[in-house]
Amino acid sequence: MGKSRQSFRQKLRTREHLVGDLAVNHVQRQVLLGGCTAEPISRDYGLDLVMFTYDDAGQLEDGSVYIQVKGTEQAGALKSSAEIPFRVELSDVRTWLRRTMPVILAVYDVSRDAAFCLHVQDYFARLPGFDLASAAATLTVRIPPSCILTPAAVRSFAVLRDQ
Repeated sequence: MGKSRQSFRQKLRTREHLVGDLAVNHVQRQVLLGGCTAEPISRDYGLDLVMFTYDDAGQLEDGSVYIQVKGTEQAGALKSSAEIPFRVELSDVRTWLRRTMPVILAVYDVSRDAAFCLHVQDYFARLPGFDLASAAATLTVRIPPSCILTPAAVRSFAVLRDQ
């Protein structure tokens, strides 16, 4: 009737897949609790979600916010500054910085069941001496641990969008 089950290699659901799904789920939940919606981007080219906001009457507001979601088992903090270092690809940074609407990097920490967020354009604009043309293939961003993705933080993204 056929070969035994062991002779066929199937794709496996790895821990990384689970962490990624938990990360997106956490971010979408915070967005919903903040009174907004987040639509997945079907082709991941450095952006995972598009967030839409609504006015007090429930009508869609102009513009959007992009969110790149990353998941990790444990986001470490630097002992000297308590910042959370996270490595990103230069190709992603280029994609993020080309956007006119805000891009938020959300790093979900499984061990804390929390996501830390960074407004990408603002971060790189304030980074002393940063030159996109001569940057390395990977960069380390440093996220303040106080920048936790909460419903209130989500609502503040609309202010960024409107600036």
